[in-house]
Amino acid sequence: MKAVNTKVQGFTLIELVIVIVLLGILSVVAAPKFVDINKDAKIAVLNGAKGAIESGLDLFAAKALNRNNVKPVPDGDLGPIRTEGYVEINGVDIGIINDIEPAFDVFRLEEQVNALFDMPETFDLAPGVTDLGFYLYYNDKPESLNCYVRYAQGADDQVMIETSSC
Repeated sequence: MKAVNTKVQGFTLIELVIVIVLLGILSVVAAPKFVDINKDAKIAVLNGAKGAIESGLDLFAAKALNRNNVKPVPDGDLGPIRTEGYVEINGVDIGIINDIEPAFDVFRLEEQVNALFDMPETFDLAPGVTDLGFYLYYNDKPESLNCYVRYAQGADDQVMIETSSC
């Protein structure tokens, strides 16, 4: 006489339903964490851009302090602002004000900013409204949203980031 195998192999329907429900709950809990990674990545890139701008400003200040690097303002050329001279950075003339600060020309802003640091293609540039600075913001968001790096010429905290809407 043969022995009958009474062992059942596999999962019951109840076990499968419980596993599916648990996986659903885990995905609902974990999904916001993965969505937040995009925001964290954008903020990290903004921090990198802030560091690049600060390094470019330090380079400009070092060149401006060495008066042998300063070109005089041509006669009759007052430009949009009164500069104390020009410093050449990567082949581009940038005006000097307050002895060491760059005076960006709104008509040559992109060229001058790119001379100080390589602006990533994911960013757009807008001139400052009340100062000689600029805003660097993601080109997939309107500039009015609060996700940008701002350079404010002459401010105590010259380079700052806003990340509330990233």
